[in-house]
Amino acid sequence: MRDWRMIIKVSIVISVTVLLVVQFTRWQGFAFQATYLQTKSLFIALNPDELMVLGSMCNTLKNFECSEVYFEKLVHRFSNHRLGLANLGIVLARNQKYAKSRAALNRYFKRGGRAYDTMFWMGKSLTHLAQNERALHFYYQALSYAPEKMEIASELIDQLMSLGRYEEALSVLASTTKGRPADDPFWRSKLTGIQAFIASADQPEGGTRYKMRLPALDGKHHFVPVKSNTEVDRYEFFILDQRVRDISVTEEFVLGLPSQISEQLGRLKSQGSSIDSMKIRLPKMKVGPWELEDVEVRICSNCQPRLGQAILEKLDLERTVDENVQFALLTKR
Repeated sequence: MRDWRMIIKVSIVISVTVLLVVQFTRWQGFAFQATYLQTKSLFIALNPDELMVLGSMCNTLKNFECSEVYFEKLVHRFSNHRLGLANLGIVLARNQKYAKSRAALNRYFKRGGRAYDTMFWMGKSLTHLAQNERALHFYYQALSYAPEKMEIASELIDQLMSLGRYEEALSVLASTTKGRPADDPFWRSKLTGIQAFIASADQPEGGTRYKMRLPALDGKHHFVPVKSNTEVDRYEFFILDQRVRDISVTEEFVLGLPSQISEQLGRLKSQGSSIDSMKIRLPKMKVGPWELEDVEVRICSNCQPRLGQAILEKLDLERTVDENVQFALLTKR
């Protein structure tokens, strides 16, 4: 009899030890809390907060299959639980169940949800479901709510590049960096890669029906990618500014031209003359996909390049709004 009691005690100790090892392996620092909630669920139904806790712990451990189980239970029992729908939609996308993710996030948005991460993951799901234009809408919305999130901007830029909308991708990059991508190593590398790709791509010049779309992520500034000529790969970013008349360019922009103009300006500078505020005519200047001829520009030292009203002699301008993101649309006349 004593032997049997000892065997039972030893078996219990071993079972508990194995359970704790399994729980610590799976749940790590959350082992005791997870074990308590799982044990409780054997006797009574967990409330929404408790299911959220279990799902959130799975998220922290990056065990998204586990997250899906608990958020699915939460939404199944409490169909209007907005936070549960948001988390379920995100983990479904992480688990590459994009159609289910879209359905869950649609339910979340219909209940008034507006979190930027849900918009980002909706964009990713729609991209994988080949709903590219709709995906762009959600990427832009996510970025407007969280403009500091590099992952969102990078994903949006990559999506635009894959659709062949190179100028819009460059405009997003410039808007994200306030026109100074070279100041950050990540964006500098991104810009270099985009410029190299565009230089190697068979890119026809945009015709009169092509519309170049330029977002203003800060609600104010539309950045336009401009090159001094078609032979160079490097873009500069000009602000579209209808409050001024002139097209203003930096000294570096014109001095880099392989022409008599740059040679003459270089000689003037070497003789100690100022070329600041000087107006000259460029035989060619590439604005977005279009090569414009005979463009009058004003040189400015250490200034932000701008496309003033004068550019509208060669391009037409429209403005649109997609919810809270403003766009300028340029077309060639």
